[in-house]
Amino acid sequence: MPRLALTDITVQRLHPDATQPIFWDTNLPGFGLRVSKLHKTFVVMRGTDRRLSKLGRYPSYPSLTLKIARTLAKHELIESIDSSNKQAQTALLEYLGDVKGRVSVGTYGQYEFYLNSFEFTGKLSDITKAAIKKKLSEFNDRPVAQNMAFATLRAFLNWCVRHEYLDKHPLLRLNVPNAITSRERVLDDTELKAVWDATVDTGSGGTRIFNRIVRVLMLTGQRRMEIARLKEISDVMTFTSTKNKLIHIVPITPLAMDHLQVPFVFNDWSGCKSRLDKRCGVKNWVLHDLRRTFSTNCAKLGIPIHVTEKILNPRSGSVSGIVRVYNRYSYATHTTRSSPLG
Repeated sequence: MPRLALTDITVQRLHPDATQPIFWDTNLPGFGLRVSKLHKTFVVMRGTDRRLSKLGRYPSYPSLTLKIARTLAKHELIESIDSSNKQAQTALLEYLGDVKGRVSVGTYGQYEFYLNSFEFTGKLSDITKAAIKKKLSEFNDRPVAQNMAFATLRAFLNWCVRHEYLDKHPLLRLNVPNAITSRERVLDDTELKAVWDATVDTGSGGTRIFNRIVRVLMLTGQRRMEIARLKEISDVMTFTSTKNKLIHIVPITPLAMDHLQVPFVFNDWSGCKSRLDKRCGVKNWVLHDLRRTFSTNCAKLGIPIHVTEKILNPRSGSVSGIVRVYNRYSYATHTTRSSPLG
């Protein structure tokens, strides 16, 4: 690559060139001038991947002179050095501050939990694929959680690239570890009774609160985190932080009111769910299956779909999985004695 001391005179005297050479400044490494047939453009090369950035065309008075271009290049080169030494924890706090308020409270809590679980120390550039895989292996028995940890970390590292704290990262263009199919689990009446009986309002502390939440989920079909974050109740439940960003109001039946308490101060979801599984004996189910079960039972009772949607407040309206639940149930319970198609 041609190198020379860039001065106002040398920049002016450089002739147009179809090969578009870059003349690198001998006084400021990484700063140069690209000369084409039509234009002269100040450029700077920075980062470990030697990325080339344009500073602007010459001449462009009074906005861009050689002196100004060299000053801009110095700032960019300094920022590149600082970014490559960015501490992981500092960047993590910046990221969480950036997304806070733009995502729901529950989503933010998940970001915070999974990102902090990696326990990064040192520089961002020191994060290796081996270290990430080692931490992800701790979630091998929980494929959904493993996928969430992976996706959350990848989103953070992509943010670091966009903010030029990193040139690239170990998870670029990699897919989530586990292929998770959409759940179709619906609890039958026997299983529902077993869960209901196992959540009798006894015990103390977190177990009692969890049991009440489970029964409210069975009775209302709401999302567990929206129930857990209820602030106040009257004759209705009002949810202000929902998945589809819409305020959601649900009337409270007397039976549901018997199990509501506000606020639900609780966070031991995994432990209480494991203990409930042992008490009720129901296999292969998660709390969100109660929402799908509620929707299916509404279909069995002949409740119109728009009424069920008003109760459940699905993220995507009538194109959601509720339609599939209704269609599956209605098609299964109707027999065709004759067909118009012959």
